[in-house]
Amino acid sequence: MISTGEAAKRMGVSIVTGFTGSSIWPLLYSFPAVPQSMIDKGYLDFASRWIPILDKYKELGIHFALEAHPTEIAFDIASGERAIKAVKNHPNFGFNFDPSHFGYQGVDYVKFIYTFQEKIFMFI
Repeated sequence: MISTGEAAKRMGVSIVTGFTGSSIWPLLYSFPAVPQSMIDKGYLDFASRWIPILDKYKELGIHFALEAHPTEIAFDIASGERAIKAVKNHPNFGFNFDPSHFGYQGVDYVKFIYTFQEKIFMFI
């Protein structure tokens, strides 16, 4: 991902849109339910992997816009807030706004805009 940011910089692009992946996605709909500590560990894992990337992006002047999407660390408003908190509200972490799947997920796409208005870096 750092190489992607470096390539973006060379091309004069200031936003990289993509996915982070999520080590906890298979746990969110599991049965029996998993302990909250497993979910907490997943967000810690996300932060430990992505804060160094985001720090490099800050140095490069690049923002990362996560597509909030099923299978990602952030897939709705609550998980989006948690992802932002995990990376300590890093100024180079935000979202790509693509509400195409929010409807069937039951996510209020207008509320998403209001909730993350300062963190939406890209619109698709």
